[in-house]
Amino acid sequence: MGDGENVVQKEFRVSLFERTKDKVNGKLMLGIEAFFSKPASYLKENWIEPMQAKHRGNYYHRRFRRVPTIDECLVDDQLCMYEANEQMKRDKMVDKQIVKHLKIRFDECRRKYQDGAQTRCYQTYEDWQNTREDFLVKWGDMPPQHSALDVYYKQVHRMIHERRQRENPENNQKSV
Repeated sequence: MGDGENVVQKEFRVSLFERTKDKVNGKLMLGIEAFFSKPASYLKENWIEPMQAKHRGNYYHRRFRRVPTIDECLVDDQLCMYEANEQMKRDKMVDKQIVKHLKIRFDECRRKYQDGAQTRCYQTYEDWQNTREDFLVKWGDMPPQHSALDVYYKQVHRMIHERRQRENPENNQKSV
């Protein structure tokens, strides 16, 4: 198009016949939809869902009750220590899955916003990194066959170290 050419735009008009035809077709489709969906919805809401609610069970996730932690167990209570170890294993699996799912979420965000991923996926990246770091603080540097007692001792040592760092801040500056 040149500078001197005038562009003529035609007005888009729908005839009265077309508008009437659309209204009739729309009402016809609504009637057909109501004819088939209303009885099905009635049966589902009033018969099927109440019957399913009576027999609803846990199909996907098993919920375990929280057992006492290893520091709450008596020294000679082997059953309590076993339950604490099993609870620790479940907690570790849950933490591992959380880190895994956040990583998947970050990878999907990167694939979706390829060019703008650095700005749009920053919060997802931060969540994944923080969770990963927390996982490594809690579960990292553990022997392959560790027990709840090992994890507890690691937590105690970390808390003692943090308290000492707060009490003596000049030691931090000397080491840096």
